[in-house]
Amino acid sequence: MENIRKRFIESTTSRSGPVNALSSTVLTDDEPPSTANSKDAESTGPPAKPPPEQRIQLLQALLSLGDIPSAQYFLAKYPWLAQSHPAIGDLILRLIAHALEDVFRAEIPGFEDLDEDIGDRNEVGDREVVPTLYAPSPPETSTKMFKFFYPGWRDGAEKWTCREDIHEKGMRWFSLVRGIGGRAGSVMAKICRIGTKHFALLKEEKRIQAGLGTNPTIKDDIRRSEVGPTFP
Repeated sequence: MENIRKRFIESTTSRSGPVNALSSTVLTDDEPPSTANSKDAESTGPPAKPPPEQRIQLLQALLSLGDIPSAQYFLAKYPWLAQSHPAIGDLILRLIAHALEDVFRAEIPGFEDLDEDIGDRNEVGDREVVPTLYAPSPPETSTKMFKFFYPGWRDGAEKWTCREDIHEKGMRWFSLVRGIGGRAGSVMAKICRIGTKHFALLKEEKRIQAGLGTNPTIKDDIRRSEVGPTFP
């Protein structure tokens, strides 16, 4: 695990990225390569790949199935995994999207969520619903819609109930994914819209406390936060 962490840190701190073996090769003469070296390479074959890290695979499985306490144990020991392995970051973003759903519906009424799982939607049409082991589910096609095989993953997941929960409970998840959060544009857009409405109401409250009266544009500010664009 330490070798994986070192490789991840090196990849993030390197300015030029991974070294290209072809670009770093310098030919000093026109002599053909040694046949002895070629024979040795053919006899030994390519170097063996390191075995997969089972703790990473276990963490991915725990997040997929919604076993949050066990997953948090691994994330507390290896918090960098959410950024080094985008599959783990995507699973955390799925948990954030689920936790955010009730808050967003309460703050932005009348909005139809486009990120619901296939199992929660009725408009399947003629497309076949296919169970999948992958989470998040693969994109749907013209003939198939994919549904994660275990719908019980939500049972142990968090559900935020107010704006304060986004800060108090959500920050520990956001601090793990960091820049990976951009992979879930709809989640980021929802948080921005909730934040826009929150600051508009906060500004209005400060004006009233200062004796400045009601801002005539407050309704427009709130309306813009409720009808702004949301990425699918």
